[in-house]
Amino acid sequence: MGAIRRSKTKRRTRCEEFQIAQHGILFFAHWSADQDLDQVHADLHSTKHLNQYKNSKAADDLPGLGQHYCVECAKWFESEHNLVQHRRGKNHLRRVRLLREEPYSQREAEAAVGLGVDNGPVKEAVVDTMINEEVPSVEKEMEVELEEADGLRLLHYPIMATYNKVDLFGGAITVDLPDGYADVSDIRQVPDHQEVYLDKDGFASIIFDLTEQPDSVTTDEAALKLHLDDIFDSDDDVKLWYQNTTRLLHFPEQTPIYTIFKTKHFPQEASGGSRPLTDFRATPIFTGVLVTIVRLKAQTTDIVITINVPHIKGNYDEGRVDLERGQLGPLLDSALAHQDRIFRTFEVKDWNLFVQE
Repeated sequence: MGAIRRSKTKRRTRCEEFQIAQHGILFFAHWSADQDLDQVHADLHSTKHLNQYKNSKAADDLPGLGQHYCVECAKWFESEHNLVQHRRGKNHLRRVRLLREEPYSQREAEAAVGLGVDNGPVKEAVVDTMINEEVPSVEKEMEVELEEADGLRLLHYPIMATYNKVDLFGGAITVDLPDGYADVSDIRQVPDHQEVYLDKDGFASIIFDLTEQPDSVTTDEAALKLHLDDIFDSDDDVKLWYQNTTRLLHFPEQTPIYTIFKTKHFPQEASGGSRPLTDFRATPIFTGVLVTIVRLKAQTTDIVITINVPHIKGNYDEGRVDLERGQLGPLLDSALAHQDRIFRTFEVKDWNLFVQE
């Protein structure tokens, strides 16, 4: 069985995440672990330090009576099963990666202000031009093209974007994402089966979601319907623009991969138009949603990649958007460029992410 177990709770979480993304809501509560990284470092290197911390908590007040503890995350769990599942999740793997770095020491702090050992005159640093070194995965691209998609003629505006290689799910997956997109887990909790990135200068978002393939779903068509039902409510005003098969460069050619472009339209206030952009309650006029579904049948897992592009009055030029004529506008053109980059760079580095039980 695949690594991700579908449940009503998880499905509800997915729906809420997609609804947040489609509305372009960027206001989240901050969350952090109970222990700072330097304290966890001390716990990992000293059993005495760890026991002092654990003994400071009353067992009766802790989940599972304090029997199931993750040292790296400084967190208790209700059962051994929950602890094992947590250790397979991306939040734990990210925490382990952070703990590989040595904590900032007092000696380094003193050295930063000129205190400490005198090592003599400072020699002039030699700069290595690294001409023969591989250029880091950051580049600029410009795309101008006219494309046919299921009879829909798409006019692309010139797009310039800078991309950086990003680790997903603790480094088990890598992908290039646009510079300026922030990891939501830095400001609030995100489910272990999801990675969510938000445009810091706009309202767009990119969601990577791992979900188990239910035994009851036996065809690709049924799987697509299941995932789209998670993303869109039955009473939503939604229009399908195209649905195609596609390829991801680092996946075998026979992998079933589907891409769908839909728009979700929102009712506007009777007074005319949506709220101003400065109002956090502003309702989008519509949200463009680019969905990619990768079906890993051997791992009984589906990867769902969703790019949500809310169009809120004031944050785009309405005169440059005419979906009926294939004129998508700069926001959706950028999203298509990001999607193309994901298709070319999304790569599974550790297939053990999809645990077989």
